[in-house]
Amino acid sequence: MVDLYNVGTYNADTGFKPAKLNLESMIRTLKRDWAIV
Repeated sequence: MVDLYNVGTYNADTGFKPAKLNLESMIRTLKRDWAIV
């Protein structure tokens, strides 16, 4: 989960559009993780 967060932060610094796409997929992944928990 920390790795995903770091990747999202890195993309936010690199470019806004890729960051937005990555953020959406990250949120989806987090929701899946929370559903499992």
